[in-house]
Amino acid sequence: MILLSVGTEAFSFHRLVQAVDAAASELDEPVFGQIGASEYEPLHFEHARLVPFDRMRELLETSSRVICHAGAGTCLLAISLGHVPVVLPRLAHFGEHVDDHQVEFAHRLDERGLVTRARDAIEAVELLRRAPSRRTEPLDPGLDVRGRELSEHLLRSVGGRMLTRRAA
Repeated sequence: MILLSVGTEAFSFHRLVQAVDAAASELDEPVFGQIGASEYEPLHFEHARLVPFDRMRELLETSSRVICHAGAGTCLLAISLGHVPVVLPRLAHFGEHVDDHQVEFAHRLDERGLVTRARDAIEAVELLRRAPSRRTEPLDPGLDVRGRELSEHLLRSVGGRMLTRRAA
């Protein structure tokens, strides 16, 4: 199964949901999507607006590939469970978020081979088609994937610091 996750933001991310829906019937396996506040209702894959954390973890553990927004929680959980997700950052000029902080986050993870960053929804679907199945073993199973310990571990591995929003 391919997992689509757009997080729990209050903003729609129909750009990615629509692109995956358009390609779903041509993909080599079924898609399940967590579509959040997206205004678009998919026609070609099962979906839910919100998925509880424990269920999301199960979906990530059993999915072969992941395509998602560049939210820290979604990306870090997918990476911790052995995925190299295809990520499309939400963009402020499309009304998908308040700023473009996901662009920097995706770029830093992509530079280190932890994600595959797409620049638009069409490229995201093309990258998904070519993406290998889950390639790595999960990180240290003792890590608390809900807490700061995981974030700090992964940020150390990308040579980064906690990203904070700039004041307006």
